[in-house]
Amino acid sequence: MTEFLTYDLKVAVLIAVFYFCYRLLMERETFHRLNRIVLLSSIALSLVLPLCVITFHETVEVEQTTATANPNPQSPITDMPAVTAADSVQMAPVDQSAVIFAIFMIGVLCRLFFIANSYRLLRRIISDSEQHTLEDDVTLAVVDLPVAPFSWMRTIVLSRIDYDERNPSILAHERGHIRLHHSWDIVFVEMLTALQWFNPVVWLLRRDLRTVHEYEADASVLSSDSDVSQYIQLLMRKAMGTKASILANGINNSTIKKRIFMMLKHKSNRRAWLKALYIAPIVAVSLVATAKTVTEFKPKPTNHVTPTAVAPDTINLKNSLVWVFTDEQKEQAKTITPGAPGSISISAVIHDNGIAIDKNNSFFYQIRVPKGCWVEDDEDSWIEVSWDRFSFAGKTTKIQLDGVPFDENSAPKLHYSVLKKIENHRKGNVNVVNLITTPVSIPSGIKNNASKK
Repeated sequence: MTEFLTYDLKVAVLIAVFYFCYRLLMERETFHRLNRIVLLSSIALSLVLPLCVITFHETVEVEQTTATANPNPQSPITDMPAVTAADSVQMAPVDQSAVIFAIFMIGVLCRLFFIANSYRLLRRIISDSEQHTLEDDVTLAVVDLPVAPFSWMRTIVLSRIDYDERNPSILAHERGHIRLHHSWDIVFVEMLTALQWFNPVVWLLRRDLRTVHEYEADASVLSSDSDVSQYIQLLMRKAMGTKASILANGINNSTIKKRIFMMLKHKSNRRAWLKALYIAPIVAVSLVATAKTVTEFKPKPTNHVTPTAVAPDTINLKNSLVWVFTDEQKEQAKTITPGAPGSISISAVIHDNGIAIDKNNSFFYQIRVPKGCWVEDDEDSWIEVSWDRFSFAGKTTKIQLDGVPFDENSAPKLHYSVLKKIENHRKGNVNVVNLITTPVSIPSGIKNNASKK
């Protein structure tokens, strides 16, 4: 509802801009066909341009939030006081957009009713007339009403007096309207007046388009070697008749002065048609004005130590992400004083599903888990608050690095700080451990292991 009202307002602004440029540059030119195209194009572009939105995408890197941060930055979680049903009734404002839309629709419906009623009257006049079929498949409808000559689609309506007079200029004029399909222009513009009934510029544009129609019909009469002075006298005499319908093309006295001036005016310079190019910059400015930029946020890579920043020969037992130990190395590690340089004492075995690390295992994996790492297994999920070493039995564990498996003979030499998440899940008789080094978005509901204790 609000979107449609906004769209209709944008259409009104564009119609006003196009129309005033037309009045300034094109109205007095004798390019009647071009002026008609310009007016109709202005309407079409005004209806389409608000729907043409050029979107530019930009990516902004943001600092990674903490483990308890809201994962959806566009919907921040705030502490809001509870609102009771009574409070909500008192606080609910009047929806002004609904009121405006209701007024708008009343105007639209009233205008559509008026157009439909005019069409009904037009059809009644034609159906009650004496009809004759002309040689070019045009229907000539003769009525006993004192109406000015007019045409609708492929029907020409004449009063009995005009029919008896049989003036060829009248038929030539109305045939010009039919040949140039002016009735379709009128239907199009009348529908626009229903959508834009509140816009005074639309009514001015509607009037000018009908005037251009008359210019074109007059030109078709004069092109058949009709005498200009006699034709002008005919127009002035017939313009006093009653107009039958807003949908009809007919002679009327509101545009006689302009039509006489245009018939007597010298033809415009051929280069004057270049003025019509004013449409191009208006279209360009409209597209620029409605363009929008969509900003996509992605976590900014932290300046952790990476394999390129840490030489492989500096990776040791104290800072390695993953290390493969044989039983012999494990036994040797037991003789080292805990906490001493080079110590590899094991502080935890992460939910290894009862799989013991004993002499039956030829090797095991030791994973160094940094502070802030997200740990997830089949039983729990938490954020490490310090650091820890986890061990996994080699024969019953498959290790993956960012989803790509590796074995004990190809363990990567990485610094432990690259680890963002460790996943350990039981798949049948095998543990699948995935080490994730790419940035992850940690759900706000994940607690740290200190709070669990």
